[in-house]
Amino acid sequence: MNKQAKRRCYCIFYAAIIVCSIFIISSNVIKVVFIPESTPIHDYDSTAQESEKKDLLTEVTTTTTTFKAGEVAKGTVIEHTFSMKNVGDYPLIIYEVIPDCTCTDCSISHKVIMPDEQTDITAKVDTGTKNGVFIVNIIIRANSQEGAHRLALTGCVI
Repeated sequence: MNKQAKRRCYCIFYAAIIVCSIFIISSNVIKVVFIPESTPIHDYDSTAQESEKKDLLTEVTTTTTTFKAGEVAKGTVIEHTFSMKNVGDYPLIIYEVIPDCTCTDCSISHKVIMPDEQTDITAKVDTGTKNGVFIVNIIIRANSQEGAHRLALTGCVI
């Protein structure tokens, strides 16, 4: 095989590589550019999304939001159970129960409460680190219209 024939083979070979590369690249671009009509490509309508969220909110009532323990001796553990009732149309989902102090331990009987049912939230406060008048808040985050509920235990360590 002479030099001229070798050059032609190399040229054809390189041309084939270039054509194949262009075809592969253009095929990928076509896949990206041409999206089927069934695929939603518009941004989600934020007002519709907000109204959907609002529709799933429920209503909550509590028998009491504050428990007054009165005067207690230092080191006493105060325990109180709060009741929350779902009076709305959708299930109440309790996401978090957050006491604002490490001296407080909280437990909840049910995290998902169906309409017309209730759950109990038991709070225990160790007064060993308290002096004088104290207020311990417990925040309940849920899918209620308020979004968060505050429960409180108060007292005076003597």
